[in-house]
Amino acid sequence: MKVVNKSRARAEAQAAAILRERIAECADRAGRATMGVPGGRSVAGVLETLAGSDAPFDAVDLFFVDERCVPLESEESNFRVVRDALLDPPAGRKAAPPSDRIHPFICAEDEADLGVGAYEEEFRRAATHLDIALLGVGEDGHIASLFPGSPVLTESSRLFVPIDEAPKPPPRRMSASPALLTAPETMVVLLFFGEGKRNALKAFVSKEGSPTECPARLVKDMPDLWVFTDIGT
Repeated sequence: MKVVNKSRARAEAQAAAILRERIAECADRAGRATMGVPGGRSVAGVLETLAGSDAPFDAVDLFFVDERCVPLESEESNFRVVRDALLDPPAGRKAAPPSDRIHPFICAEDEADLGVGAYEEEFRRAATHLDIALLGVGEDGHIASLFPGSPVLTESSRLFVPIDEAPKPPPRRMSASPALLTAPETMVVLLFFGEGKRNALKAFVSKEGSPTECPARLVKDMPDLWVFTDIGT
């Protein structure tokens, strides 16, 4: 685990540089890179900085590690956050993933699994694992839409899971599973930005505790883990 504690702007810049380097490595080695992204304010600055880099975006398959059951144009949509920050920022973008390599999750509210099974099939047609998982951490320690106490925290077969009763609105969501986020080939970039995340960071680094209490601990022992925070600066 590599921990970077800097001002938010400097931490975001370094995180974007690490992502750019990893994308380029995967593109050189395999001709493509598969990246999982969330939405939210925590990641917007990193994605905006990445958008201005010379990363080989034409090699990137972009999937979502979580999404809410709302229309893609909703202000609550993670896709909209990522679109505005990375895919269509107001200025400074050098390139973007091709449209056929951007994979938004479209919630099927009339289906029992919300359409998650179809999304997993789409992922498996493109990749076997995430090369990169960019994750913001919530004040309660959640990552993606894996919340404390959730029964899906022990999921070991599915790559994506439906969430019916999230403790934050809206309750119905899609989330990457622990199995997907902890694949040994995945580089994880974990963001703890803002004073409100202090307790979550403390729970994450503690020698005691479990993912049931702090889901971010799912990735604590990943072989390639970067943790970025501005807490204490």
